[in-house]
Amino acid sequence: MCRYCKTEIRAHHADLLQHATTDKHKRNAKPFSSARLTDIGFTVSKTSAKNQKADLQLATYIACHTAVSSVDHLGELVNSAFGKDLSIHRTKCTALINNVIAPCMFNDLLKDIGETPYSLVIDESTDDASVKQLCVVVRYFSVSLSKIVSTFLGLVDMQGETAEAIATTLTQFLDSVGLDFKKCVGIGTDGCSVMVGRKNSVYTHLLKKNEKLQLFKCVCHSIQLCARKAVETLPRNLEFLISHSHNWLSHSALRRREYAKIYQLINPGETPLMLVQLSGTRWLSIYDCCVRVLKQ
Repeated sequence: MCRYCKTEIRAHHADLLQHATTDKHKRNAKPFSSARLTDIGFTVSKTSAKNQKADLQLATYIACHTAVSSVDHLGELVNSAFGKDLSIHRTKCTALINNVIAPCMFNDLLKDIGETPYSLVIDESTDDASVKQLCVVVRYFSVSLSKIVSTFLGLVDMQGETAEAIATTLTQFLDSVGLDFKKCVGIGTDGCSVMVGRKNSVYTHLLKKNEKLQLFKCVCHSIQLCARKAVETLPRNLEFLISHSHNWLSHSALRRREYAKIYQLINPGETPLMLVQLSGTRWLSIYDCCVRVLKQ
């Protein structure tokens, strides 16, 4: 059925094309053409520059201090408390952060770096979707702030897990943002062989493109390796006691109360110390705790 001509047409492609070229169909469809549509009286409201500035300020606050979902209540609270006429919720706030604030701040960062020599801190990680990503932090001397600045530069999806793939991902990212890799004077990484190996590592591949590049290994990982060797010389029962104390007390209120009573008997008038969970570099935590136990 043709809606314009109110006639039935056989559902064949050739018949539809033939009917579309008839004078009757063209005459009946002409009043509904988009080129002939006129304004029917609706007005488009435009936000004032003052409200736009307030929206950007709220979006910047949300991006720095809290989750995006909280802007739904925050916008209504500002309107009721200060008599504002703002209309900002999570969808608009997300769009402002992604399309306005982030590009402007990133361009300002690149302008601030300019031709200044800089250093990079890189580390690979895996997100919740099991996608390998490379986190890049830049460290440089800011002329405008007159101090050394360390800030987040980007999070890049990696093309592979090999040393060559990581190095290629890093150089391509720097080229895409307009930073000259020749200006990079140093690179900081962890101590894994993929990053700092002598023969085939990220550093050796980057060194081919920048002969003046200096390598700085993570001090925390180096200390962790030293602490691991030191823990091996201590009695095994100390390591077992420290590594399992948090698991023993973390899920039992009764055990935590008994621990508090014993602690107050040994140290009267003091608040019981919390037994924190061991970090990823567990050997350093175990070594530190063992030293404290031996001193006591």
